[in-house]
Amino acid sequence: MSTSIIHVGVDDCQRIPVLKSAGFQVNPCDSFDQLHSALAGIPPADAVAIAECRSALIEKAVALTRATSSIPLILFQGTSPHTLNDSDFDLVVPVLTSPQIWIARMQAMIEESRTLRARSEAIREASSLLTQASAALRGEAKTAREKSHFEQVRAKSEVERNRPG
Repeated sequence: MSTSIIHVGVDDCQRIPVLKSAGFQVNPCDSFDQLHSALAGIPPADAVAIAECRSALIEKAVALTRATSSIPLILFQGTSPHTLNDSDFDLVVPVLTSPQIWIARMQAMIEESRTLRARSEAIREASSLLTQASAALRGEAKTAREKSHFEQVRAKSEVERNRPG
């Protein structure tokens, strides 16, 4: 299974070619609309990588990704003083980190995220089945109550008809 990364921001450290050479499919996004379309894409991306730079797009990209997706959010720190909050990201890659290290961390994080999403989907499906079964049982119980009530009324009516007098 190929791994798809959305890359937002200026790639001044040449990480896109490194990602591609490691087998990642990289979708560079230079605008909010491109990012929005990429996040809604089929098949969905596996992660969003943001190159830290001074741009209004970067903060919007963090907010949009968190609001619309559960995929990991990666920050490639820039050379200038940090402008973004590291706690908004699932993985923070300092500027001089070896590609072997950050690629391995990305792959592990993406695999863990895929596993968690698959488990979550299985739980949603099981919940849906249980909800359907519960609705069916409620319907059967309602029918049984109505039948019981009807039989009680009929029995009471029969008793009154058979009463002497």
